[in-house]
Amino acid sequence: MKNLAVVVAGLLVLTGCSSVEPEDVSLPVQTEEAVQDTRPSDDDVLVEVTSSTDEGELEPVDAPIVEEEVVQEDVQEVVQVSEPEVSETPEYDEDVIIAEPSFESTYLDYITDLNTCKLQQTNRVGYENKGFPYSTGQAARSLGTVNIALVAMDFDNAVGLVNVGQRFGDVPTKMKQWSDKWSRGNMQYNVQFHPEWIRAPKGAEWYNCPECHGEGVRKQSREDALNQVISAIDPYYNLRDIDFIAIVVPEKADKEFYFGVYGPVSISTNEGTQSFGIFGGLGINENIPTLWDTLIHESLHFQGFVGHGPGNGTEYGIMQMQWGRSKAINIWEGFLAGWYDEEEVACVEASDIDAPIYGKLSSLDSFGAGHEGLVIRLNAEEAIVVEHRTVFGSELLAYKLNVNAPSYRNDMGGRLADERNWWSYILEGDGNVRIDKSVSFGEVTIKNLGNGRLEISR
Repeated sequence: MKNLAVVVAGLLVLTGCSSVEPEDVSLPVQTEEAVQDTRPSDDDVLVEVTSSTDEGELEPVDAPIVEEEVVQEDVQEVVQVSEPEVSETPEYDEDVIIAEPSFESTYLDYITDLNTCKLQQTNRVGYENKGFPYSTGQAARSLGTVNIALVAMDFDNAVGLVNVGQRFGDVPTKMKQWSDKWSRGNMQYNVQFHPEWIRAPKGAEWYNCPECHGEGVRKQSREDALNQVISAIDPYYNLRDIDFIAIVVPEKADKEFYFGVYGPVSISTNEGTQSFGIFGGLGINENIPTLWDTLIHESLHFQGFVGHGPGNGTEYGIMQMQWGRSKAINIWEGFLAGWYDEEEVACVEASDIDAPIYGKLSSLDSFGAGHEGLVIRLNAEEAIVVEHRTVFGSELLAYKLNVNAPSYRNDMGGRLADERNWWSYILEGDGNVRIDKSVSFGEVTIKNLGNGRLEISR
């Protein structure tokens, strides 16, 4: 932000201010009433106002005290005339807001066709979507209606204890509301839900998944286990066109018997042979903190979302940590899935940056009139993505990605593990995910100017 110089004839005393929040709301600067001044002309005395923190606050910089030597005619002695007394600067008042200096976004002049930032993924493993073109998931799609069956299944040796309807009855509505917001209307969840426990034909130990849990011994084939599970729930659901089945079990079935059914399947149902993804057990039990966000996280994997990045376990998105504070979809994966377009994302070629450019982003957490993120293309495989986030207060985040680099996931690995992954946040020296001052990668530097404003240079 450029410093402001305010030329005044008298001594102005600025009142304090609080940071500007939300965006674009400001009031005029309030000043103390000017007092009579006998100092030199306007050109000789300045009171300078400079920007301070990255939150865009303004702080007064005291002008030098000027004393004037007055020589009276016919009088031998020289009289020193001091400045008139002024009242003390009042204490900061949190209710007073100082107007931000004008800020001109120039990045719009550098925006290029959004297709330029659709980095092509040539090293594709399975259904992972790191780059374009987007591949449909193992069983479900990223666009249109996604049909989900939410099932509560218990066993004669692991009986369900909670009231299913009361405990999980809000899940269909919450999943629908989430899909309407974060897909920007491009995808809708439609959830079937039977509000009672459905009893499996055998005890929970017969449905163990050793390769899922890393524990237990399989007592029957995966195919037999899946056929029995589907046969039990089929009378209560219309499985035609189902994309994803999520099975919740009692905690005992999960903790003691390692219940688990997982993966894409093609299986015979009352509606004929159907293909869908299925996810059950693996900690999805009646006592998890919340179910709706967990099921969205797992369903999105089957819809082709890699997730678990750019900072695995950070609370900036539902695919980074399903129980975190934010349930957002980040700019890159929303862009990949076809949910975000030129209204949300701006594409800039790094090679076109020939001078510092400035921009102001809307918040990805609430959306707005402007772009919520920038994709800065470095080359055919690499990019930097910048987002404005407000879930923890006004923050800028930036992450680097390489669409053909290998995936690396370690849920206990922290930041060092992130650095081995195909995408990760660009961190300052203190290791914070948010940008306090500036970060650099690939000859591009991003500075945080506060309240969603940034400077990009190369």
